[in-house]
Amino acid sequence: MRLQDLFEDPISDLDHLGDFTKPGPFRNQLDKKLATHPVSLEKIRNFFKNTDWDIRLYFCNISGTGKHAESGLASDLELEKIFGKAIADQLMADRDDQITMVFLGNSGAERMPLTPWIIAHRMGHAINASTGSASRSNAAIYWQEAEWGFFRDVNEVLRDVYGIKNVNTRTLIYERTPEYRALFNSIGTQKSSRDHKINRPFEFLYESFAQYLHTGNIVYNPLPRQLGFGKQAWGKPTRYLIADSEISDEELADASWRIASNLEANFYNVMDACRSEIFLM
Repeated sequence: MRLQDLFEDPISDLDHLGDFTKPGPFRNQLDKKLATHPVSLEKIRNFFKNTDWDIRLYFCNISGTGKHAESGLASDLELEKIFGKAIADQLMADRDDQITMVFLGNSGAERMPLTPWIIAHRMGHAINASTGSASRSNAAIYWQEAEWGFFRDVNEVLRDVYGIKNVNTRTLIYERTPEYRALFNSIGTQKSSRDHKINRPFEFLYESFAQYLHTGNIVYNPLPRQLGFGKQAWGKPTRYLIADSEISDEELADASWRIASNLEANFYNVMDACRSEIFLM
């Protein structure tokens, strides 16, 4: 009996493809252990227990498949070309209403162990990686809408709460990266924000997505009334976000809640559009 047969939870399948004792996309020994050890697999199941979605996770260590990592949605024909007919048939079987993620190693801009949180974070990357082709899933379109909605809300906060001009857009404004970084490290409740590790604004979206998959919702701290950031001078920040004095603490909390609530609704649409699809990460 496989481990997954002992559980009834949102992880409807948790399995491996290939031989993890041989060379393949999983190069790091810790990642191999995290992807195969029964204790680690149980932690993965527990991590996703609050999600509403039926998810199938596969960890693949088949030589030659790593070049397809983080390529996003895969068609049936692509699956057969990458994995061969037998494994493609395995992946395509019983996939209706399931969200299938195949991890081809542990790729990412930063070297992070394959923990349940990183798995959830990188599921977002796999979905968003499907944006580039017209034949791709609606999930990538919904991800783009989530991104636009998020930065529209954040830019409105920068304008209306903190008085920053020329931010009337629904896209990230790169010259405002220091402000985004400071704000996201302040309002985020996940560990990366608490540790002030959000350096690239887009990563906060993926971190929020991981929180959504883990807890079933997104929770942000109230907008800060005053937030120092930038290079230190004599032990003090050189730049500040300062909220309009006429805005109450309740309004600051409500504005933060609204950003989280809107993003949560958009992530629901993303996941709903992922059903029956197979993504490569």
